[in-house]
Amino acid sequence: MITIPTISTGAVGEYQQGILLDGSLYVLKLAWNERLDHWFLSLCLPDETPLVQGRMVINGVDLLRGCVVTGRPVGALFATPVDGTTEHAGLTGLGSRVLLCYRELTDG
Repeated sequence: MITIPTISTGAVGEYQQGILLDGSLYVLKLAWNERLDHWFLSLCLPDETPLVQGRMVINGVDLLRGCVVTGRPVGALFATPVDGTTEHAGLTGLGSRVLLCYRELTDG
């Protein structure tokens, strides 16, 4: 399992970063939605071709579920709380209290 580093200071409400999953490079985009009080995730190929767009980051839900686009990572991408609660990340909790993780298909 891979923990994906994210910004959790609350100072940045939208950003993107390159990530390596299953040996391939992807662009991960995260955007805070103040009205819904949640982070939203998009994942693209390096040329900005979208694989998934605007998925609400909900604990324990595979954010790649239902994505059948060629080139998608074959594993599962999900948020998991590490503080013993079930509370969603909130503006400042993603990357500290709630981790964004990628489980490769071979992780079992």
